[in-house]
Amino acid sequence: MDKKTYITITSALLLIVALLHVARLLFSWEISVGGWMAPAWVSWAAVIVAGFLSYSGFMLGKRG
Repeated sequence: MDKKTYITITSALLLIVALLHVARLLFSWEISVGGWMAPAWVSWAAVIVAGFLSYSGFMLGKRG
């Protein structure tokens, strides 16, 4: 697998993660990890981080 394909696949996976967190926020889904209930701000942070990384990856793939 070449570098551009790897970057594109990784960026697409990060976009899916961001969209799933948006869906969690819209539909009020709960996330429980080891008995700990994740608050909504965790998903907001995940949307920002995963969205930024996905965008950056797509721009890097476009440039490379």
